[in-house]
Amino acid sequence: MQAVKEWVETQGIEPHERIFRFDMHSLRRAFYVDLKAAGIERVGADGRSIDVHSFRKTFGTMLARAGVPLTTVQRLMRHSTPLLTAKLYIDVDPVDMTNALDKLKRF
Repeated sequence: MQAVKEWVETQGIEPHERIFRFDMHSLRRAFYVDLKAAGIERVGADGRSIDVHSFRKTFGTMLARAGVPLTTVQRLMRHSTPLLTAKLYIDVDPVDMTNALDKLKRF
């Protein structure tokens, strides 16, 4: 953390300014180069693709599976509404649904 503070001071970055600046095209390009170097295909056998944005979906899904309340996940992801978070950023599969039902008391 100290190294970041020192770097910010040497760069003359003001408290209200962003520390890291990047453009999305450069970030995306670097990400795809890294995928290729790691031998990871951009599109899996299931047809799903991996991109920079897919990390956000993984983040939301992992928080939800950990039992974090939806409004908290929404705020962590800086979304305007919980509906956006729930609809687009949280994967729910049959295993998740089965696990949820297993939490109910048996009659």
